[in-house]
Amino acid sequence: DEAPFRGRYELGARIDGLRALADLGIDMAPLTGDFMRGPMDARVLLTVHDGGAGILNAELDLKETELDIPALAWSKEAGTAAAARVDAKLLGDRVEEISRFDLTADDILIQGSARASTDGLERIDLARVVHGRTDMSGVLILDQDGGWTGSFQGASFDLEPQFEDLFG
Repeated sequence: DEAPFRGRYELGARIDGLRALADLGIDMAPLTGDFMRGPMDARVLLTVHDGGAGILNAELDLKETELDIPALAWSKEAGTAAAARVDAKLLGDRVEEISRFDLTADDILIQGSARASTDGLERIDLARVVHGRTDMSGVLILDQDGGWTGSFQGASFDLEPQFEDLFG
């Protein structure tokens, strides 16, 4: 069989929150907790190949979702426009690689990719982070002890939101 894929599914759904996905058996490990709260509208294209491989393309309307990124001192209340896109490679029931992700709102842009192992997320490459006085790129790599090591570069990185934690 020389078919380019075994199946392709296009879905539109209103997701009540990340915990609803966990209830369905979908592991959202790096996004659990308080980063995202509330409903989101999703358009998902899932392409399934032989051997359990697949491609997931998701577009999320986050207008009704509360978002919080403490490291950038950024948050968004429900009712404010925002969108996200995720392109991921799947192997079986797990995400093997996020080849692209982006989050956009009026006052923030985050673009990047990520890599996972069988144990979960292991590397996040930030191609661009723009918010306030920050305009940077960087990488976060999971340490053996479960912490993260980061390296950042760019035109500017506003440390004011972390100043108290670093020097207080």
